[in-house]
Amino acid sequence: MTIQSNIFFFCCTYFSKIHVNLHLEIKAAKICNLAKLVVRKLILIKIIMNFKQQILQGIPAELPAQKPYDTAVSHAPRRKDILTPEDKKLALRNALRYFKPEWHAVLAPEFAKELQDYGRIYMYRFRPEYKMYARPIDEYPANTKQAAAIMLMIQNNLD
Repeated sequence: MTIQSNIFFFCCTYFSKIHVNLHLEIKAAKICNLAKLVVRKLILIKIIMNFKQQILQGIPAELPAQKPYDTAVSHAPRRKDILTPEDKKLALRNALRYFKPEWHAVLAPEFAKELQDYGRIYMYRFRPEYKMYARPIDEYPANTKQAAAIMLMIQNNLD
């Protein structure tokens, strides 16, 4: 073999190894990007499922712990105190009717304080854990599109 053919053989071998390595690196990068995409999708699915599970749970079976007033969230302005004492009792009865009677002793003073402090009963203890924003309509667990649309409009209004 001549020197030229040796150099040619060396160059071909060297560049084919670079090509193979480059090809493998590209494949590895594609696999890595695909893995990242799969992880992002799984996280999104977990968030959606957590949202759906919480919506479908409705009123929890156990009384949740009281949550502090979240100053990081925009709240409605305080309402004027225009209710009569009878109206306030009616408001408390109406709010409590959705909950187990054994919870009333805990919730009644809490709801009365909300009514006094904010002019309305907001039931902050039952504030959901998921982020409040309008999601795509298919993410709402509903039997009809109309029901999902109502949930979407409510969350859009609270966003």
